[in-house]
Amino acid sequence: MKIKKYIADSMPEALQKVKDDLGPRAVLLNTRQLKKDGALGLLSKRKVEITAALDDAPPPAQKAPAQAAAASTPAQPPARPPARQTSSEDLRPAERPTDPRSPTPDPRREGPGETAWADRLSKEIRDLKESLRTLTQAQNHRAGRLPLPGELRGLSRRLEHAGFEEAVISSAVERLLVEPGPGGFEDREKLERQAARLLTHALPPPAATAVKEGLRTVAAFVGASGVGKTTAAAKIAAEFALRSQARVCLVAADVERVGGLDQMRALAGMIGVPLEVVYTPEEMSKVIRGRRDVDLILIDTAGIGPREQDKLKALQEILREAAPNETHLILSAATSAPQMADTAEAFQAIGVNRLLFTKLDETTRLGGVLTMASRSNLPLSYLTDGRSVPGDIRPADLMELALLTIK
Repeated sequence: MKIKKYIADSMPEALQKVKDDLGPRAVLLNTRQLKKDGALGLLSKRKVEITAALDDAPPPAQKAPAQAAAASTPAQPPARPPARQTSSEDLRPAERPTDPRSPTPDPRREGPGETAWADRLSKEIRDLKESLRTLTQAQNHRAGRLPLPGELRGLSRRLEHAGFEEAVISSAVERLLVEPGPGGFEDREKLERQAARLLTHALPPPAATAVKEGLRTVAAFVGASGVGKTTAAAKIAAEFALRSQARVCLVAADVERVGGLDQMRALAGMIGVPLEVVYTPEEMSKVIRGRRDVDLILIDTAGIGPREQDKLKALQEILREAAPNETHLILSAATSAPQMADTAEAFQAIGVNRLLFTKLDETTRLGGVLTMASRSNLPLSYLTDGRSVPGDIRPADLMELALLTIK
């Protein structure tokens, strides 16, 4: 049996390839859609892959017209064969002669292997028809020719309100039409969970700050002005110092903002952790070398805009001396998606390896958070939704965030 795979942009094109190569006797073994992940794993150019097979055995021979005519006339007795010696084969009971007028059984058609072949072909045809039906249904919904079924209509509106791009919404709806999950289209809660799985399946797993016994962790917090870097650093310091009894040191490298240093001193005093102030790369190096007595160093940095290249370069030099294990890019969830993208691009050179989103309590449109996580391919570390220290912070949970986004 010859088995081959065919890939095309559409189902009809793939089927035509199978027919051209293997002929009409080809058997479809499997069909599936291929895609390259885009935003949230939903934006992509889809292709169709068909696995087909061709049985090398020739089909049952058709009776020749002369044979058919002979079958309608009385059979002539065969000529006597020449005498031969008796062998063990001759000692078997003679078989009943076959009536030439009765149809000859076709072992290929009636054997167990052929039955399985026919069953498989029948199943593949049914599956193919179902795939074409669901694809046609999805296209009709997308074109607006049919209303979305059940709870899917409301879910589509909530995705739009959450701020997801139109292409992401369309792709998510098409996937849900084919894979609505165990609750179908009538169970809102189960449909939302299925949508949350689709929106998060391609995202990297979350990565909150980690402190291991005997190892010191250095974490830096970078981002634009006003996104809550200082408060986020203080919240994490409080979590580890007050709840985990870890030895924590805060470092203030944000010396330009008016009142920034006073705010950090007040927070450090409230939490009960030491505060170091640095102005130059050399001072940062000295602090990092000198603070071997702590488990966690948290560095608050100056707010920098995407176009402030000189300040970005200066920050890069300071952080080079700190050699942080973690560099969290702080983004406000209330910021527009294009502005988030500009900030993320500007801070790439800093060596950002995590995203921390603040101010979730200040917006109802959280689609940009998941979209930014997907496009940056960076794990989320924490989410904050208030200004309390300690409190109002939690390690990122993708499913929880997705469900909050589409409620």
